[in-house]
Amino acid sequence: MQDNNLDERVIGNENMDSSLLGLPPEILIEILKLTVSVGTTGAAGSPLFLGRICRNWRDLVFATWAFWQRVNLSINRNYVVQFDLLEEWTRRAGSLPLTLSIVDRDAVITGSGSQPSLQRIVQLIQRLAPQISQLTLEMPVVFFDNLEDSGLATYSWSLLSNLHLSTTSVNTNLTNPAKILDFSSCPNVTSCTIKTFYHSYIGFPWSSLRHLYFGSVFCTEIYDSLKSATNLETLEGGGIVEEGGFSADTITQQTLRRLSLSEPTEDECEDCATLLASLCLPKLTSLIIELGSAGPSEEFVFNIQPLISLSKCQLTELSIENATLQQEVFIQCLSLLPSLRILQVINIAWSPTIAVPATGLEPLLLHRMLSTDSKPPLLPNLENLTFMGFTALFSAQVVVDLLGDRWRELGSGDGSIERSPLHSVIFRLNGHNWVITRKQEAMFEAWRRRGYILEVESTDVSYQLMYQ
Repeated sequence: MQDNNLDERVIGNENMDSSLLGLPPEILIEILKLTVSVGTTGAAGSPLFLGRICRNWRDLVFATWAFWQRVNLSINRNYVVQFDLLEEWTRRAGSLPLTLSIVDRDAVITGSGSQPSLQRIVQLIQRLAPQISQLTLEMPVVFFDNLEDSGLATYSWSLLSNLHLSTTSVNTNLTNPAKILDFSSCPNVTSCTIKTFYHSYIGFPWSSLRHLYFGSVFCTEIYDSLKSATNLETLEGGGIVEEGGFSADTITQQTLRRLSLSEPTEDECEDCATLLASLCLPKLTSLIIELGSAGPSEEFVFNIQPLISLSKCQLTELSIENATLQQEVFIQCLSLLPSLRILQVINIAWSPTIAVPATGLEPLLLHRMLSTDSKPPLLPNLENLTFMGFTALFSAQVVVDLLGDRWRELGSGDGSIERSPLHSVIFRLNGHNWVITRKQEAMFEAWRRRGYILEVESTDVSYQLMYQ
């Protein structure tokens, strides 16, 4: 919806020679719809651009509702003109479902004299509510105050399935804390994204929610959501804010399959650990944990074993980043996950015991992944393994032994060749023991030629490669 500079060699050329112009209208419409809907950005992704190619295209585009179903409005100082265009744009969509995004990142419509425009945009949303299937509102608090005052709870959201709410104000509270943005009556909302809004200021359609995404969220809000959303399949909490002293009774959530938690603070993750220890998630298949971006804190050992033991879930994906882990406990946890296919362990401080300061990863974990006569290997179904950003207390020979065990071809009774599911391995480690010889590098290259994805590197320049 912006006035972009267009290529004058194309725009306005009414007599352009294009084989597309000879296509039947219904075929041309389908081709041009891809340009608008597949995610093309800028002027080329706009029906206004297509309408300026030639007169035939303009007539076709302006007469076809489907070209106008998606609108992304980024509010600027000319918002009065923008709102005129928005009303005209949405009228051209006829009665088709709408994907509507309205963003005011610079809080343009908060100044004096903007109240009529606030009411105008709220009234437009109210009128379009029965058509809107996806709604994104990144607006200042004063807009949400007006939206709530307009009788939001009575809107008809018969098609709404995807909702994204975010305030661009420093203050994340509604002006009247006794009120909420009530979307609880939306019967078809399955996906909801909430950023910089307190969970308590929004009325959710809990029973229909399948996917919930939080930005800047307390562990109490995540905990309450898991109690309320009984059909939830995905929950992502980005930017968890530590309250301190969080405690909770154990709850069971029977449907969650993916849990992703990101904790940006440098040295505090007690609330996040307490949250995980209070959850029983028997259907969980994917667990993603990313702690402080400054790196692991040696003062706090993170432990996911209570969640895994209590849930008795069969994870297929596990990723942990920027944490301090106790090696024996982590190995015990992995022993409960024979179903695991993807394991990513990144920027970890390894502690032999809780009382001993973190040093590096000992070879025990990789040794346990080897086949022996006495016990099956750890993680037998692993497909992707990534170890990055920490100290190894072993040489690359331990990796050679592991890969040699996993990648040896075994014959089955019917004459076919059995291959290990493991096909992608990344080791980017450091430490005086982590030495890669020329012979080992040759073996790695041989495995690559066999089709395996393999990266074995030292991040310590002084010990990157020892030629022996």
